[in-house]
Amino acid sequence: VMENKCKIYIVTHKKFQVPNNSIYEPIQVGKKRTNIDLKITSDDTRDNIADKNANYCELTALYWIWKNIKKVKVIGICHYRRYFTKLKWSNKEKFFLKQKDINRLLDKYEIIVPKKTKLKKYSVKDWYVKCDGREKDLVTTKKVIEELFPDYAKSYETVLQQSEAFYCNMFIMKKELMDKYCEWLFKILSLVEEKTDLSDYSPTEARIYGYLSEILLNVWVLKNKLNYCEIPVVNIETSLKWKLQHRN
Repeated sequence: VMENKCKIYIVTHKKFQVPNNSIYEPIQVGKKRTNIDLKITSDDTRDNIADKNANYCELTALYWIWKNIKKVKVIGICHYRRYFTKLKWSNKEKFFLKQKDINRLLDKYEIIVPKKTKLKKYSVKDWYVKCDGREKDLVTTKKVIEELFPDYAKSYETVLQQSEAFYCNMFIMKKELMDKYCEWLFKILSLVEEKTDLSDYSPTEARIYGYLSEILLNVWVLKNKLNYCEIPVVNIETSLKWKLQHRN
């Protein structure tokens, strides 16, 4: 059945216009924190880590998909305002990736990722410290990788020094590959979590595991030499005028 082929889960915490295409399915996160019930699939059912949403961001949805979705061949993650698109200057739904685009790409590539963000004068490490969290988070993560997956340590260092990366925690790949990624990712994050005290972190800094996983996806792709395809991401809440001013 075509239905079983591909699902792009749209992570959301609020009501929004779901694309009119059966491969797209919304999943609600943070329901416990907001008391909003969107009456859609929610990350707080079955096997879940929903109560960690303040720190894990969209990863509570990823965890839920990993643990509870079995019959789908290809899984993608996007956000209620961010989608993979064939035309980066338009936020029209007709340009969002469809089943046939994804099939075509995954015949050639192992993973679809957002176009790399060029950080210009920053490294990935500097950018994390400037915008997201604290340098000690990166040090803890390094120690955990050395402990659990030492063969990934060099790739981690390489990614931190680079001045570009794919961000947004968005991807599309075969479910079996995603399972391997999640196994690896959540092992690292849960040990980092054990070693990290968030009591004096701001709410933004406390979103640490969501931010770290953006870096870790790059590490995983690099280390496993995955054949990836970069696809533009459109933010449907950003005006075209802003985009033209920030055109790089």
